[in-house]
Amino acid sequence: MIPQTLYALRALRRSPGYTACSLLVLAIAIGATTTAVSVVGGVLLSPLSYRESTRLVALWSTVPSNPRTYPSYPDVRDWE
Repeated sequence: MIPQTLYALRALRRSPGYTACSLLVLAIAIGATTTAVSVVGGVLLSPLSYRESTRLVALWSTVPSNPRTYPSYPDVRDWE
C-alpha cells in the first residue's frame, strides 16, 4: 500500500469517534444526493403521461388590477 494510505488508516483507527461520525455524515450525504437525483430524474426529466403532452398550454386572463389571473371554466368554454 501507499505510505499515505497507511498513515490515513492508522489515524482513523486512533480516533474511532471521529471515524464513525465521518462515515455517518458521508452515508447521509450519499443517500440524500441519490434521493435528490432520483426525484429530479423521475419528476422533471421524464416525459409527461398525457397523450400529445407537447401540446399542453397554460391560459391566463388579463384584467387591469391583476395582469395574470387564471380564467374561470365558463371563460375557457367560451374561448373554445
